[in-house]
Amino acid sequence: SRTLRSHLKWADIRHHLQRSRTYPGVLPLLHLDHIYFDPILTLERLQLHRKRKAVIASDHLPLVADFRIEAA
Repeated sequence: SRTLRSHLKWADIRHHLQRSRTYPGVLPLLHLDHIYFDPILTLERLQLHRKRKAVIASDHLPLVADFRIEAA
């Protein structure tokens, strides 16, 4: 993660979501789900895809991000 953050921007989900955990249980204690993106992009919206099928399919909920491309 440190290497990726040195080259890319990253979305701190704690600043974008009411619920900062993308997993239903109390474990793990560390955040494992991250979104890294190129600095040419601007993060517009970050959502937690909390649908029934997503909860059944995995122990982590999908993160959905919308970006805007900055003009050069």
